[in-house]
Amino acid sequence: MERTPTPRGLARWLCFASLAGTLLGAGCGGGSPEQEARAAFERFQDALLASDRAALATTLSRTSLEALADLPLERARGKQRLVPARVRAAPPDYLIDVRDPNENDRRSTFVVTREDGRYVVDLVETAGHHQVADPNAKREWRIEPGTVDRRDVERAAAALERSAARGVPATARR
Repeated sequence: MERTPTPRGLARWLCFASLAGTLLGAGCGGGSPEQEARAAFERFQDALLASDRAALATTLSRTSLEALADLPLERARGKQRLVPARVRAAPPDYLIDVRDPNENDRRSTFVVTREDGRYVVDLVETAGHHQVADPNAKREWRIEPGTVDRRDVERAAAALERSAARGVPATARR
């Protein structure tokens, strides 16, 4: 004798299946975006301290890959790990504040971004994050052809928001 599902039984089964899928899916992501960003930074450190260029390449953004060949990985050998102090959301990126026990606990910040569905360290953005502007420096503007994608627009908007949060007048922002 074959059972025919009743509407109530079918609804209960669909509810259970939906809940099970949600719970199982939640465990696959590895945690919150902040935890995933921190984990990406830890993978970056693992590869850096092991001087493993191939593994390091999997932890870096596309723009950072261009500098990979020039990174002096031998300088990282024997160093202690950087100590992450906190992870801050700076949409669309995450900022990892660290202290460096190798440099008298000097404080620094790394930028972790999402590319192709995974978090990676962006060394180019990290370097730009540490630049100190010289107010007397002559600025040269250059327009180059290229494409602008959604990520570029999000970064520009985030930079403007950060400038506004620091109290930089709109006329001084470039």
